[in-house]
Formats: sequence, structure tokens, C-alpha cells
Amino acid sequence: MVNESYPCYVRVTEVGTEDIVELPTETDGTLLLSTITAQYPDGIGIKFKSESGAWRGVRVTQGILDAPLEGWGDGKYFITTVKAASKRKADDDCGPRSKKEMTQDLIVLGLPYSSTEDDLKEYFSTFGELAHWEIKTDRVSNKSKGFGFIRFTEANAAETVLESKHSIGGRDLEVRFPKRSGEDDTPTKLFIGRLPRGTTTEDLRDCFSDFGPLKDVYVPNNFRGFGFVTFASQSIAGEVMGKTHILKGNTLNVTHPSPRPDEKAQQNMHMQQVKQSYGFENMQGSTHGNKTQYIQGGYIQNGMHGSMQQPMSNQTSGWYGSSQSNRGNASYYSQGYFQSAGKLQNGKSV
Repeated sequence: MVNESYPCYVRVTEVGTEDIVELPTETDGTLLLSTITAQYPDGIGIKFKSESGAWRGVRVTQGILDAPLEGWGDGKYFITTVKAASKRKADDDCGPRSKKEMTQDLIVLGLPYSSTEDDLKEYFSTFGELAHWEIKTDRVSNKSKGFGFIRFTEANAAETVLESKHSIGGRDLEVRFPKRSGEDDTPTKLFIGRLPRGTTTEDLRDCFSDFGPLKDVYVPNNFRGFGFVTFASQSIAGEVMGKTHILKGNTLNVTHPSPRPDEKAQQNMHMQQVKQSYGFENMQGSTHGNKTQYIQGGYIQNGMHGSMQQPMSNQTSGWYGSSQSNRGNASYYSQGYFQSAGKLQNGKSV
């Protein structure tokens, strides 16, 4: 390892340019990724040419770049970025995105039945000039069906409408392009973790908007390092999860959101009720006469001397479906329901 004194400067540039920026290291010789992104916002790391002519990458751990084994030296280091091809382009199959397609009809769902076409025009004309607007009505009664169509003259107005929330007469509306045959249009929310401090909804929108139209972007006012982005379809969300995303030097954690604590509590309560109703817990009782006691699928008979004459098997009568013992305990998990075994006389069930 080369003996270097730190801090020092690292010569950084972009592939295809001769402009060099000298970036300072820390006192231990490491280089912060935030130092790189301050000069190169799209940068996710650096690489350099080895003596063999091959590229060598500099190791990054939690936003900190370690000095190469040979030391930083006086060589040039080149910025690495996320490939543009990894993001979904505007003219991909995520929905109409060209200027011509953006001026096609948009469907407006959830309209109050009392709304008129004048109400529709008055509301959406605030976003831009409308070329067409209508509310679909029943042919017989001439009453509103609760949805309609609008068409803008400018693509920018349509794009703004698609990215905004809307309500008329106190009812929330859904505005989108009419569904195509076989098109995936199920909105999908993703959890975005490890957000840099101070991240805003606009920062999050800029980071993910290239993948397709965003239905919603949310960052808590009491910043906690995470947020949510709702994409227009499951396929887009799946593609987003398969990529690496960098925001202000932080590698983001993108995944499906987990149930909230109150939702988990409700699920656990429901499962507890199911277990009790199917006899998974407290399945004890007694019958008069021969006083047979039932204990969770097996039985013992009063008056037996010593231990049970034969151990309860893992598969017991009275259980419909498979049943397994829980690590040697007398507790059973089963798919099905419990049925009382009845009384025994002379070894036979009656």
C-alpha cells in the first residue's frame, strides 16, 4: 500500500471530458459520496483504469468510499452514474406520454351524480384550455352515470392533471387515460426508505417520475427518513423495485410497505378468534357416564392407572385435515375442523 498523507485531493472527471474537479478526502483518507454528488448530482461512485487497462471500481459502504489499495495517487477517477436506459422512458408502454397522445381523452371517474358538464368544464379549465368535455348519461333516464371525459389542447395541462388530486362536490375523483384491453392499471404503493434529511415530495417526485405517471407522493411532515410513492401500475412498480436508486448520495430502500401496527393487531385478533372457533385452544371438556376427558385431540379416561396406555399419535381421530404436534407439546395445528370423538364403551365408539 502506498504511503499517503491525508487529507488529500482526488482528481475526478466524467468519461468523455477533460474537465477535472479535485475533491477533498476526509482525515482518514475516505471520500464521502455526498462530496461527489455535490459536484456530480447523478454520480453513484467512481472508477479508474488499472495498469492492465481494466476498469476498477472504488468500494462504497454506506455513502463512504474507501481509498484504493494503491492509495488515491495522482491518477484520474471517473464518475459512474445510473444508466439512462434503466429508467422507463416517456414513450414506453406505461401509458400515453407523447404530446400527441397527451391531448387524447382522459376519463374522469367518481363524479357526483348531480354534477353538470358546466361543473366539469369550470373545474378542469383551471388547469388549461379544454378542447372537449362531457358527462356520460343514461339513454333512457338521461341521468349522469357518474363519469365523463375531458380533452386538453396542451399536453402540459393534461400531465399536470394526471399528477394532481381532484374533487368536485366533496367527492374525490380519479382521472386517467381510458383503460386499454389487457392493460395493467392497478395503482401500487411502494415504501421508500433511507431518505436523506430534508427530502421533500418534489425531490421524491423528481427521482421516480421518469418511470411513469405517479398517482401520489408522500413524505411525512415530521421527517422520519421514509416516504411513499404510488405508481400507476404494478408492472411499473415492479420495474422500480428492480433498480438501484440514489438520492443526494443515499442509496434508497425501495420495497412494498408493511402493514401498520394497528392492521397487524387486527389480523392477530382475527386469527385468535379463528383458532378459538375451530378448537385450536382450550379444547378441554368432560362427558358424564364414563367421564372421558378430551385434551386437544387425544383423550384420557378417569381411573387409568399410571400413564396413558398408548401415546396420542400426531394424527388423531376427530380432526379433518392434517394435524401436527408442536415440538412435542399437546397442541395441534390443523387444516379443517374439530369433531367430538364421543363416548367409548368396551373400546368402541358409541
